[in-house]
Amino acid sequence: MAAPHASPLAQLAGTAFGAVRQLSRAAVGTGAAMTGVAVETVHAAARAAGAATGTVAVVTTTVLAGSTRIATTAAVEGARTTGWLLTGSGLLDDGALHRLAEAGTAMFESPNAGRRRRVWATRGRVHVELAAATLDAPDEVRRTLRRRLERLDGVEWATVYDIVGRVAVAFDDRRISADDVVREVTAFERARGEQIFVRREEHPADLEPLVAAAVMLLADAAAVGAAYAGKGLRWPALTRHATAVLPLLDLVPRMRRGLSARIGPTGTELVITGVSGVLHAAAQSPTVPALYSVAAAARMVEAASRRAVWQRREAQLCRPVWPAPAGPVVRPGQWVTRPGLMPDGPIEAYRSRLARVSLGGGVGLLVLARPSRSADLVKALSPPAAVLGREVFAAVLDHLMCRRGVVPMDGAVYRRLDRIDAVVLDSDVLYGTVGPDPLAEALLTAVEGAGHRLVLTEKATGEIAGRADEIAAADEPLVETVRRLQAAGHGVLAVSGRDPAALIAADVGVAVSHPDRPPAWGADLITEPGLDQVWRVVKATGRARAFSRHTVATALTGNILGGLLASFGRPGSGQPKATTPGKTATAVTMAMGIWSAVHADLEPAPPAARTADEQSPEGSQPPMPEPRRG
Repeated sequence: MAAPHASPLAQLAGTAFGAVRQLSRAAVGTGAAMTGVAVETVHAAARAAGAATGTVAVVTTTVLAGSTRIATTAAVEGARTTGWLLTGSGLLDDGALHRLAEAGTAMFESPNAGRRRRVWATRGRVHVELAAATLDAPDEVRRTLRRRLERLDGVEWATVYDIVGRVAVAFDDRRISADDVVREVTAFERARGEQIFVRREEHPADLEPLVAAAVMLLADAAAVGAAYAGKGLRWPALTRHATAVLPLLDLVPRMRRGLSARIGPTGTELVITGVSGVLHAAAQSPTVPALYSVAAAARMVEAASRRAVWQRREAQLCRPVWPAPAGPVVRPGQWVTRPGLMPDGPIEAYRSRLARVSLGGGVGLLVLARPSRSADLVKALSPPAAVLGREVFAAVLDHLMCRRGVVPMDGAVYRRLDRIDAVVLDSDVLYGTVGPDPLAEALLTAVEGAGHRLVLTEKATGEIAGRADEIAAADEPLVETVRRLQAAGHGVLAVSGRDPAALIAADVGVAVSHPDRPPAWGADLITEPGLDQVWRVVKATGRARAFSRHTVATALTGNILGGLLASFGRPGSGQPKATTPGKTATAVTMAMGIWSAVHADLEPAPPAARTADEQSPEGSQPPMPEPRRG
C-alpha cells in the first residue's frame, strides 16, 4: 500500500512499472526472450522510484500459471536463442542466469557508489570488475591479487588491466568456475575494506545496456498495446495534456540530474520510460511509445553487437604476458580533465535554442489564460525528432562497426561524432615497416573531405607531412596536443596505437591494435590492425555532422508547424493535432538515421596506395619535399 503522503509522480511511477512487470511475467509463460531480465529489473525499478521520491510505489502482481521451472528454462533458452540470432553470440555465455538479475539491479545504483560488481564470463575466461580501493591502491596490491588468483587450482593466468578497471583470468572450467574466481576477488577486496564500484564508461561486455534496452522495449510495446486496447474497448481517455509533463524534463535538466545522482542515468531513463508509457497508454496515444520502441530496439541490437564483438576479439586483445608498454603509462585514477566543455554540435545548439522558445512560448500562453494551448505548445516544441534520429543513427552505425571488428570500449562516442572538427594522428600509425601504410593517403583525404583540422606528430615526413594543417612540436606530448586543441574550442578525434593518455583525453579516442603489443586501453574504439576501420570512423564524422544538420532542419519544420497549430489552430480540430508534425518528423529522421548509417557501412574501402617496395625496386622511399611545420 502506498504511503499516505505519496506524491502523484511516485504513484504514477509505481503504476508504470507495475504494468511492465505484469507484461513481463505474462511473457515468461510464452518463453519470451528477455522475460527473466524484465522481471528482476522491474523489481529494481519499483525500489528505485521509491528511493528517488521518498515514497513507496504501489506495485501489483499477477500469479503465474504453470510451472516456474518450465518458465525459467524457457526464458533462459529464449535469451540464448535471441542473442545468437542477433549477433552470433550467446547472451548468457557462461549459462549463469543470476548475472541477468544482478545486471537488472545494478542499473539503479548511484554512478559513484555502486555496490554490485560487473562480471563477464565465457568458457574458460572471466573479466571481473575491481573496487575503487583496489584500483587506487599502490601497484603492489594488484600484483598481490594477480598472484593470489594464479595460485588457485585450475587458473592458468591472471592480468589486471588498470585503465579498464578489471582483472582478466583464464582457467580450466573442468577444475574451477567463473563464480569461484569472482568469490576469490571478493574475499581479497573485502579483507581490505568496503567495496565501492565507481562506474566508468560502459564496457562492451556489460549486460546492463542490453537489459535496459530490452525493458524499455517491453514497456513501450506494452504502452502501445494498452493504448489500442483502450481505444477498442472505448474506455475514457486521460486528457492529452497530461503528457506535457515529459517535455518539461528537458526544460528543467536539474530535475533529471538530481534523479540520476540517486539511481544512475540508466535507472533514470527506465523510470521516465515507465511514466511515459503509463501516461500515453492512459491518454490512448500509441504513436509516441511506438517511436520510442523503435529506438529501444536499435539500442538493444547495438548492445548485443557490442557483446558479440567483445566475445570475438577478447582472446586477441587480452593475453597473459605482454611486453612493457612503449608509450606513457596511465595509472588508475589518472584521468585527464578536459579544458572546457566540448563544443556543441548541430543538435545541441538546436536543443538549447528550442528550450528557450518552448519555455517562453508556454509561459506566454499560460499568462494569457490559455493553459491547454500552453501544454500543446510545449509538446509541439519538444526535440525528440532530432534526438531520436541521431540515437538511431549512432546505434545502427555502432552495430555495423562491431560487425567489422571495431570494439567500442565507450559506445557513446558514436553520439559525439557530429561534434568533431579536428583530428590528431600519431604519425606512427601511418607508417609500416617499409614505408607509409597503403591507406595512409586515403585516411588523410578523408580528414580533408570532412573539413577537419589535421594535426600530425613530428615523425611525419614527406608528402604526408605536407598535407597537415599543423605538425606538433617534437617536445610536445600527444596528450598536450589534444588538450591544446580542446582549449582552442575544437572537438578532437585522436588516433594512436600506444598512447592511452592522449586517447583518454580526446573526445573520441581510436586505438589501432597491433599483434605484437597490447592495445591502448584508454581508447573509446579499438580497431583491428591497419587503417581501414580508422578511415571508416573518420568518414563517419563527416557523415554524422551532415546527418545532424539535415535532422535539425526536419525537426525544426515539425516544430514550426506544430507550434502554429498549438497557438492558432481551432480547438476542436487543428489544436489537438499540434504534435502530429513532430511525430511525423521523428519517424522521418529515424528512417534517415538508419539509411545514413547503412550507407556509410556500404561505402567501399578506398583502393590501397602502392607500398614503398612497389614504388622503388630497392625498397627505399623516393625523395620527398620538406615537411611544413606549424
